[in-house]
Amino acid sequence: MPNTRFQMLLRGQNIVGYKALPDDILEHFVVAAKRNGIDVFRIFDALNDIRNMEYAMQMVKREGGHVQAAICYTISPVHDIPAFVQMGRELATGARTRSASKTWPG
Repeated sequence: MPNTRFQMLLRGQNIVGYKALPDDILEHFVVAAKRNGIDVFRIFDALNDIRNMEYAMQMVKREGGHVQAAICYTISPVHDIPAFVQMGRELATGARTRSASKTWPG
């Protein structure tokens, strides 16, 4: 399918699970995913901590993938509109390809 871009949801430092993994594992995963046909990587962190997304974004860009940096929308004492605006600004100032918002249902 040469004209179809394949996408995956990458949980930042957690890759596709719920446990943070070391940088070398993340790097190998991104390299293998790109080599096996993933073009677009939507990267997010469940706690909206950009630090947990940075290395994944760097690796995807290095491998020639398309980064979609995502913000998880939720309501809590620390997740409010000003916090989302600030995170959006932080993501916009970096070398991201595109930003997106993600609600928990999808």
